[in-house]
Amino acid sequence: MTTEQWERENQDTLMEYFIDGDPSVRRIQCEYCRKVIYTQTRNRKYCSFQTCGHKMLNLRKSLKKRAERGTYTCACCGKQFLPIRADARYCSNACRQKDYRHRKTAARTSLLGT
Repeated sequence: MTTEQWERENQDTLMEYFIDGDPSVRRIQCEYCRKVIYTQTRNRKYCSFQTCGHKMLNLRKSLKKRAERGTYTCACCGKQFLPIRADARYCSNACRQKDYRHRKTAARTSLLGT
């Protein structure tokens, strides 16, 4: 049994130690899900590293990638935006639909006109 597993199973005991003023127990909030946990581990940040820890690492990675990509210009309205996907062309669903309708109308008129 790991320390993390023991602490997860004995939160009531650790809470009592914390209330009694035991300096080795501290109360923290999970950095990902904000759940309050009691721990004796100094560098613990997450309620469970297997779930919240990995999710937070993935979140940080994706935010870093978004920042590195920089801002894009919307193909429809020309507004600057931070893309979620690397191949994003539009700032919103509304602009994507508006541009699609515009392209379909232009294609239809060119077919009817010739």
